Order: sequence, then structure tokens, then C-alpha cells
Amino acid sequence: MRRHPRADRHRDLRQSSSRLGTCTAQQLGVSVRRPLSVLATIALVACYEPHFDDCVVPCASATDCAAGQQCGETGLCSARGLQCAPITAADVPDGAVDSTQSYPDGGAPPVDGPATPDVPLTPCEAGCPGTCDGDVCILDCTAEGSCAELACPSGLPCRVHCGKAACKHLDCSLASSCDIACTGKNSCEDVTCGEGRCDVTCTGDRACKHGVACESSCACDVRCSGHDACDDRSECPFFVCGRLDGGCRADDVVCDRCP
Repeated sequence: MRRHPRADRHRDLRQSSSRLGTCTAQQLGVSVRRPLSVLATIALVACYEPHFDDCVVPCASATDCAAGQQCGETGLCSARGLQCAPITAADVPDGAVDSTQSYPDGGAPPVDGPATPDVPLTPCEAGCPGTCDGDVCILDCTAEGSCAELACPSGLPCRVHCGKAACKHLDCSLASSCDIACTGKNSCEDVTCGEGRCDVTCTGDRACKHGVACESSCACDVRCSGHDACDDRSECPFFVCGRLDGGCRADDVVCDRCP
């Protein structure tokens, strides 16, 4: 038996309504006598209800959310009664503007400028294990028992301050000059200077026990004023440069040959 064309159109409309959900021609307020193409268009427009996952869409009010959702306290759309966790910086994709971060004067995120060129280190900054005063390497060994085996860096003027029982073995032979203060008790058990100027003060009790070896220095001034300081005599550049206290002097052209 041949089906009537109008029956086919009614069947297509019913199938179209079932695919779109519960929305029907009667709910849309239209007559089924209208052409099928018009009915399908009206149904698609009026029955389209997009689905939004909870805690994904940002909002300022409920009107920003889908039907059945609320705008929660954390600024995200969610089902009624569901509270979303606050947005954190970790939730912002790479390359996106982080809305959780505030910027001065409400401005935009700062834009990275050209990289600042590295400032080259001075010779002292590159070679000194302590601090620098101009080109002088300063080594602070005032803590008790510190710097037991100490060597001044090569080619730099070296200034060392030794506290109690510090600087047991101090090698300043590679420095361009040595300025050493042995103020602590039992400090600077033995000191060695190089070819540059060597100035050592042994003011601590029993400081510079084995004297100062500075026989190769262009000038060596060693003063042993501490109690029992310089128990062994220092090795001066020349015999005539020795002091009665066990130190050395550099107060004339014979004992001071530095340029």
C-alpha cells in the first residue's frame, strides 16, 4: 500500500522532535500544517540548550551561566548548591594572562625588556674567596680556630685578619703583597710571604709562634708586640733587617727594595 505524503511528513517531524529532546511542535506554539523545513528550523533554534561543565565558565552574575547553574562565590558557574574551588595561578594555561595576579595601578603584566648585559668581574671578584676593597682581597678569619690552612689568591694584594687560634698555616707567597694582622691568641703559627711587600703585626699572645718567612720579599715589616709572640725569629730579607723582638724591619733602602 502506498503511504500518504502527509503521513510521512508527520512521522519526520515526530522523529526530529525526539532527537531534540522534549520540545514538540505544540510546545513551540506552531502548527504541524507548516512546511516541515520551517518546523525543523524553529525547533533547532528554540530547543538548543548548550551544556556547560561545572566550575569551568567564569561569571560575574547568574545571567552569565547556563540554565540550572548559579554563579558561585569563586566566580565560576556551577550546579545549584555546588561550590567551586578558587582559581589559582596554576590553573592559568601557559601564555594566558593570569587574572589572579594584581599589577601596579591596575596595569597590564610587565613585558620583558632586552636582557641586561653581564658586568664583567674584576680580577679581585674573580679570584678572591673573601670580599674585595678595590683590588685588595680581604679575608676575615676573626672567628676562633678559623682558616687553619689559608692561602691568599695569586697575583692580588691580600689583607688578612686572624683571631684566636686562627690562620694556623698562612701562605701568602703568591699574592702581590701581604698585609696580615695576627691579633688573636695563638694565631698565625707560621706565615710565609712572597716576593712582594710583606707587613705582619703579631699583637696576640703567642702569635706568630714560628715567626714569618719573608726572606724573598722586597720589603718585610714584622712587629711582634704580643706576649711571647714570635717565639722563633723571623727570616728577614737581610740579616741587618732583623728586629730584637724576633721580627723584621723595612725602614731604609737596604731593607725596603720594593719599586
